[in-house]
Amino acid sequence: MDFKIAVLIVSYNRKEFVLKNIIAVNRSTYKNISLIVFDNGSTDGTIESVSSQFPNVTLISSKENLGGAGGFSKALEYAYTHDFDYMFCLDDDGCPKEDCIQILLNEHGKHDKATILGPKILPLNSKDEDAKHFWPVNGKYDPQQKKIMEFNTQEKQRLVLEEATYETASVALLGMFMHRSVIKINGLPDKDLFITGDDVDFCLRAWSNNIRVCLVQKAIVYHPQGKNIQLSFFNKKIDFMVLPPWKLYYYIRNSILVTRKYFKFGQLLKTLMISFTIIVHHLIHEKQKLSSLKNGISGMLKGLTKTYEIK
Repeated sequence: MDFKIAVLIVSYNRKEFVLKNIIAVNRSTYKNISLIVFDNGSTDGTIESVSSQFPNVTLISSKENLGGAGGFSKALEYAYTHDFDYMFCLDDDGCPKEDCIQILLNEHGKHDKATILGPKILPLNSKDEDAKHFWPVNGKYDPQQKKIMEFNTQEKQRLVLEEATYETASVALLGMFMHRSVIKINGLPDKDLFITGDDVDFCLRAWSNNIRVCLVQKAIVYHPQGKNIQLSFFNKKIDFMVLPPWKLYYYIRNSILVTRKYFKFGQLLKTLMISFTIIVHHLIHEKQKLSSLKNGISGMLKGLTKTYEIK
């Protein structure tokens, strides 16, 4: 059956990335797709350039920046109300490999309709498909126990070696693939999260609604790699991306909010300690030290005091 797939790109002031992304999507081996760009009020000519160079792309323009969470919420709502069978989400700077959509669609046919799939995400221009995938290899989320069922080291190695599809707590909105029934059951991404953590919240909510989430390692999306660091936390290494102060606020706030929402108190303490460690790193090693400190502490306070219940 030839399913209608909406490819949803959310953008904000990254015109060149959007244009390259559209070219990548147009190379897809699966052809029954409609490209929809949701623009978050860009001022760099994104709308004009996409409109002139790709007249078949549907453009939705917001007067204000709704963030990734708000943008994907609006874009998914549009695709759902316009009766697309499947939705495939992309950041403006994420480029899918030619066979990515076809692989995800084929894999989805092996699962219940209400299943969320995500691809492996590799550094942009990477020629080594064994390169490190930035999303951690974790097991599924158990909403009754409020914990992630972690794989042991041996099982992680086996899954990676075999390029197996496996159940996981969450996948990134970058490359998230779902049937329309997921929106009907799970609702839309929480626009109030604005940016970072919205994908984790959406997936953990899905598990709470009996929707499985799986990572498909043979499907690949390429994405630019930011500055990554590794922090030591109680003799355990934690990978973390260095963030500008404004984004650090949302990362810390949303990490705490999502932890409060889906996990037990012990995990909240761990999240708070990791957040503090990240703030200290920015204060000592990165630029804009005082802004990072101010935004990081503000994010911790807001994450602890904001009312946030499962929808």
